[in-house]
Amino acid sequence: MSGAAILARLAWIFPGAYLPFLFSPRLRTREQPPSWQMVLAAGWAGMRGSVTLAAALSIPLLQENGAEFPGRDIVIFLSLGVIFTTLLVQGTTLEALICKLRLPADDTRLREDRIARIRAVERGLASLRELERTTISVEETAALGVVVAEYEHRLAELTAQGETQSAAQTRRRSSRQHRLHALRAERHALAELLRENVITADTHRPLQQLLDHEEAMLAGLPEHVEG
Repeated sequence: MSGAAILARLAWIFPGAYLPFLFSPRLRTREQPPSWQMVLAAGWAGMRGSVTLAAALSIPLLQENGAEFPGRDIVIFLSLGVIFTTLLVQGTTLEALICKLRLPADDTRLREDRIARIRAVERGLASLRELERTTISVEETAALGVVVAEYEHRLAELTAQGETQSAAQTRRRSSRQHRLHALRAERHALAELLRENVITADTHRPLQQLLDHEEAMLAGLPEHVEG
């Protein structure tokens, strides 16, 4: 029974994974079919548990005429056997199978994060382009140009590929380290001014809090989110 349960899952999961792509051109244009390694790992991950046992225990004890329900004990026994076998066999070998198949890490979250950030930056850049048509003074035009250039730089880094993207990540990492170094120098300068009584504690406190806030944001910002 355990072998039948394992083989049955492996037998239907492959058609279930690929037939939708065969009969749905719209799905083929929107998604890529999973690799056979991914499908095999998903099929091997079909350990049985509480649902199987609950289904077996849901069989009534007695029939309507008061007689015992035939085969109830053997169904419960086989269900427990399938549960223990699949948990022991499939559960203890799933990790080794995944390593053997060399399945890549799930990058869905990173891809969605990148898509969202690109869309957001593109929308922000488009809104700045709209403002360029309404700016009047030279000062406003210059200030807007600086912000537009920053957004264009962010968009270029987000859409970069290969070595260009790696270089952008290295540049962001170095930029963050340099900013942290500069913030620490600012903090030491404020501390010296306080010790020399050039500024009071009331003046020092809000400036110190501002530096602490900026440093905390830089120190806790993941590399793939920065920029």
